[in-house]
Amino acid sequence: MRSPLHLHARALMLGAVALAALTGGVLPVAAQPIEAAKAPVSALPDTSVGKRVAAYIAAFNSGQDQAMRAFFTENLAPAALERGSAEQRVARTRALQQDLRGLELRRVLDASESAVTVLLRSLAGDWVEFAFQFELASPHRLLGIRVARKIRSWLAPSAK
Repeated sequence: MRSPLHLHARALMLGAVALAALTGGVLPVAAQPIEAAKAPVSALPDTSVGKRVAAYIAAFNSGQDQAMRAFFTENLAPAALERGSAEQRVARTRALQQDLRGLELRRVLDASESAVTVLLRSLAGDWVEFAFQFELASPHRLLGIRVARKIRSWLAPSAK
């Protein structure tokens, strides 16, 4: 017999599948359940990558193209610039800023010298996971960012 918790989680996932079916199988951003962090941390690490993540959030929250351009110009790895200019990244970020309206750090889900994954609450009320990838070698410049919207499961500990 399945537990009530399992049935609730399954119902949430079936609802997401039904929404995908109603929208022609396309959702604007991947919706995934939030997994509880094993050791929730609410502060970024005091490292070069932690400082780069903090700078990204500050530039994002400024709502200013100039702040995002300065962030990308100062923090992107040459390999990342080959895949897209700072100006192209500013344009993509502008659309995300309009959608999310600002970000508030709630949890650091994972952190190493080459990656930081954070759970953020948008001012629009969404839960969003940002996974930052950095160069392995110092100065650990930014290679890319993966963004995923989350479905907040009541199984996860409160991130409020």
